Amino acid sequence: MKLKEYITTIILILVAAQIYSNAATIKGRILDLQNKPFVNAGIISVCTMPDGSQEIKRYPVDKKGNYNIKIDYNGFMQLIFGVDTVDKLAIPLFLNAKDNIRLDMKMPHTKFPYVPLDSVIFASNIKDLPDKIMLVDSIFNSANLLSVYFRGYTNKNIDSNKFIYNIANELNNFNHYFEKIPDKDFRFITTSAYINSLECIRATGNDSLLNRNIFQYYIDNYDFSTPYLQSMIINFDNIAAFMPDEYYSEYLQNLAIKHSSKFIRSEVLASAVAYYFDIKKDKNNSAIFYNQLYSQFPTSETTYIASLKYDPKKNIQVGKQLPPFNIQSAEDKTIHFSKEFFVGKFLLLHFWNTETDGIYDYINNIAVARDKFFDDNIEFLSISFDDDPRKLTNFRLHSLPMKWFHSIDTKGMKSNTANVFEIYKTPFLMLISPDGTILALDDDLRGNKLIPTITKFLQ
Repeated sequence: MKLKEYITTIILILVAAQIYSNAATIKGRILDLQNKPFVNAGIISVCTMPDGSQEIKRYPVDKKGNYNIKIDYNGFMQLIFGVDTVDKLAIPLFLNAKDNIRLDMKMPHTKFPYVPLDSVIFASNIKDLPDKIMLVDSIFNSANLLSVYFRGYTNKNIDSNKFIYNIANELNNFNHYFEKIPDKDFRFITTSAYINSLECIRATGNDSLLNRNIFQYYIDNYDFSTPYLQSMIINFDNIAAFMPDEYYSEYLQNLAIKHSSKFIRSEVLASAVAYYFDIKKDKNNSAIFYNQLYSQFPTSETTYIASLKYDPKKNIQVGKQLPPFNIQSAEDKTIHFSKEFFVGKFLLLHFWNTETDGIYDYINNIAVARDKFFDDNIEFLSISFDDDPRKLTNFRLHSLPMKWFHSIDTKGMKSNTANVFEIYKTPFLMLISPDGTILALDDDLRGNKLIPTITKFLQ
């Protein structure tokens, strides 16, 4: 497994910890299996801070293989040993304030960048530290394998039965780690890694694979007073999908109010806004959390991004009237499209640009819908935000003809068109009723949802 992938998994899983004024010490020797020091060796420490940033420091390894690290940090971290600027070994550690750790290592020379931990001989003044290092490494390897299986499944490289078998096998490893480890800190690592893997369980469609003891442990033991688990934000939807409904709102409120990190509090509130709006379809609770987010963090980037889609005062919302507009046809300058132009007909409004990744398949999906509903009481209007009209012309000439109405605004996301329709991303879809009411927005019109949604309203 590649070292960068391993490190990425660790960073996603490990926690942000409170910094303490009392430095911990980690020192020892790093030698090869012939008891000789490595040439041009060094160590990097990687700590995840309360705001989600990473603090990276470099330390020398002397000619005799000795290293000595003093670090003001309390929580999980990783030490990366390198030779000639090539990362060789990533060691997960848990630090407490004032720790004085002696960790000696002997490892083989390898032609590859990564040295497996099971080929390293550890010795420490802390009796069980080598075993704990190996244990955490096993946990991360299981998490990595789940990630690999999930990518293989989503890329259609493995079939469903094999995917479920592989997932079940690795989840059994997690169950073993969780049940056999009394140490609270390492139980929490297992729990954190497990929560990062819940997407895999969701993909199998088999909830029986879920170990609710692990999940409940996370819910019951999360420390609201410390910036403890950064991966909670990254995997918010996974946690929300399995949390008991009766506990969820209280849990969020506790986290949003009591958490010591402003970054975490704002991210939790924004995630709650999105969860209730998109997944639960509960606009009331979404609005409650949005107003809480706006009142506490009115100038933050998180609030601004949330406002683009979830502000309860937005004009572009299901059930509201489409605002007045007047835009010129891309094909006939004498024609102007307006709200009145389409009165009496359903309208699929589509905002896009030709340079978006995957745009061909996206447009083709709309073209299929257009063909299906060609004889029905519905019109299609695509509004391009390309900066050059020739891009639209060339796309229609060489890719897909898009045989429906078109307009273009070369000012893009800064245009009055984007402002009127409150467009915060492209592509974006809206379905409008014959009387101008907004019936459905982007999430309910993408991919295989497009035709069923239009059909529901046309009937």
